[in-house]
Amino acid sequence: MLSSRITAITVVLNTFFLCVVVYFLEYLYLYNKSVEIFGVAMFSKVFAFFAVFIAMYVLKMKWRSIGFTAKRTKVLSGLAMSLLIIVVSTVIACLVVYGLASMRGIECDIRLAINVSKLESAGTTSPGAISYVTWFISAFITAWMLETLFRSFMLQTLNRYLRFYAANTINIVCSIIWQLLIYILRVTFKDMTICVFLRSVVFCSIMYGFAAARRSLYVRAQGNIWPCFFDSFFVLLILQNLKVTISFPDNYVVSNPIDFLLSFMSTKSANATYGTIALFCIANIIAFIITAIYCHILKKKSRMHYLQVATEHTAKRDREIKNQEEHSDGSAETGLANE
Repeated sequence: MLSSRITAITVVLNTFFLCVVVYFLEYLYLYNKSVEIFGVAMFSKVFAFFAVFIAMYVLKMKWRSIGFTAKRTKVLSGLAMSLLIIVVSTVIACLVVYGLASMRGIECDIRLAINVSKLESAGTTSPGAISYVTWFISAFITAWMLETLFRSFMLQTLNRYLRFYAANTINIVCSIIWQLLIYILRVTFKDMTICVFLRSVVFCSIMYGFAAARRSLYVRAQGNIWPCFFDSFFVLLILQNLKVTISFPDNYVVSNPIDFLLSFMSTKSANATYGTIALFCIANIIAFIITAIYCHILKKKSRMHYLQVATEHTAKRDREIKNQEEHSDGSAETGLANE
């Protein structure tokens, strides 16, 4: 048992480390071209999927054992639940930002902004059909890779040999490290200042930490990977592409925490993507709270159903025992009468 546990944990961590190495190599040689076409580092994500496939072959695991059930009801329920939670949390987050800006008398605009793909014809300034196709494909492949590696393979494999909270802690930490790799690489190669790096690390740790914890709750409550995949897909497709524009008057004086948050999100900050990051953080925290409540209700219903089934089974067994005893007593009385 101990040997199996060590082998499984070693394979999981080595698979993750190998994916990190490939991400580093892609950053050195292919990152800029991949981002211009797909908006994300695509090669390392495709490689990660095949790395998981090889690791599962080594551990002699099946896809069903890590949450890839083929039941249509599971897929559709995961789609509906994750879409509803993401839409609700995104709307609430946008209303919060709008409300804070309006309360302070500051202009605020939030809209969906799709980057123009390099595959578009030269001189194209607004996204066309090709940009929308690459936007959809990149979100799909990224979501598939993230959930296959972290919530499916890593979490489910570790949970076989460790307690759920220990396995989930490793999963969340590795998820955050993966998302922070781009900032670590940029600051290492002097493409980002220390100040911007520290800001990005703090906010992205909150953002991706809550996202990873939320998807882990999905796995524990549903027992399959589909809610996690659709959650990640809709976040990448919609939430991560919302552009926040907050315009402060030239003579505005920041005087309280709300003003500081809005100034951090404004386009005048050192990095214009901070608005999207802050909105992403708010939406992820709200989605985590909604998911935790939903999973608690689901767990409570499952427990009540289990108790009901157990009670019915016990009552049925008692009736069978009573019938057997009555039958035995009746047979004994008949025997005595015959004698």
